Amino acid sequence: MEGFKSPVKICVDNHSEFIKSKVGGKVFRQGLWVSARDVVIEGNQVFMIIEPGELFIVYYEFPKRKKKMSKEEMKRGLTIPIPEAHCSVTVPPSDVGRDVTIMCKIHMTDETRIKEYKEEHPNEYGDVAVLDGVQMKSNAEINKGFVEFQRGSQQHQNTKYFCFKTSGFGLNDWECNKVEPEFQNHNMMFQLSGDDKVSYIVAIDNVESKKNKSSGILDLFLTLLGFKAQCKLLTLYKVPEEQDNTINLCVLCIESKGSDLSDQASRYFMNNWIQIEEQDESSDFLITPGDVIRLGFSGNVGPKEGNPPVITFIKKGSCFSRVELHCLDNKYPKGCVQMNLNENTLDSKQLDWKYLLGKWKRKKTLKVLLN
Repeated sequence: MEGFKSPVKICVDNHSEFIKSKVGGKVFRQGLWVSARDVVIEGNQVFMIIEPGELFIVYYEFPKRKKKMSKEEMKRGLTIPIPEAHCSVTVPPSDVGRDVTIMCKIHMTDETRIKEYKEEHPNEYGDVAVLDGVQMKSNAEINKGFVEFQRGSQQHQNTKYFCFKTSGFGLNDWECNKVEPEFQNHNMMFQLSGDDKVSYIVAIDNVESKKNKSSGILDLFLTLLGFKAQCKLLTLYKVPEEQDNTINLCVLCIESKGSDLSDQASRYFMNNWIQIEEQDESSDFLITPGDVIRLGFSGNVGPKEGNPPVITFIKKGSCFSRVELHCLDNKYPKGCVQMNLNENTLDSKQLDWKYLLGKWKRKKTLKVLLN
């Protein structure tokens, strides 16, 4: 964040409309987070005034409640309704010998994202449901409480419930335990700890069928929540005018949910990029924001110079790598490109120079005839 030394009004343009009605912003400055002012949402844009600083983030403001209870109220117990999240948190009677302040916060899930994944991958995600995350803490030792979801949920014999808990939101920071809810008037109740950890309840039908999935239950949960993404690689190329000695290669990393890959790559097709083979995108794979996909080349076709190209995955961002390919040996112009994530090969494409040039020229001739 450079270029200004006093508060400034900015506009953040989101890819789609915001999924929650309350959005905030913060700037990290001299070791402290400073909140943005005068936040206004208009469609898929949010306007706010921010201070100069080192780092700026936009976030959703989740519903929360703070309740101070007397010793007498603690003896009777108390229910804290959170209507924005269609749930309530109940603290059972307790003999705590002093007044207690309790904070409850609901980490609401991205229902649009979950719906898109379930619609596009019904066999993988169609029978998985993730309830909003719940966080509770207090200034006194409270061993447990209960969260009641008022969503008309019904108990099915083949449905299993799991509780995922974390205090850090790292990919390796999750605890997972099988739990049994209580049902009252079609509502579900789960036990909730008061240790300030965020707890998500995941309901899975036919859970036995998930044991053979390569991702496992944790990956299903992390993907639906957005901590991981299910993606495909789409490899395109084009030939510059009058430059048969150069081929431009572009590898796109596209989150494979909600829309066809060709729709997401439409601007490339409009600019005359084509696939090496039709419908030859990679298989689905899971990736974490910030992960790096490295491109490697072999044979006599490859980059002329420079470091090996990489793709850094950014959720809902533009993730691609472009490279100029050159024929390194005119006698046998063939090679291969591999896309690797850590130790795994996600995809590979044969780079037959004569085939690529021939296909490009045929496409170009056909386009002239159609026009």
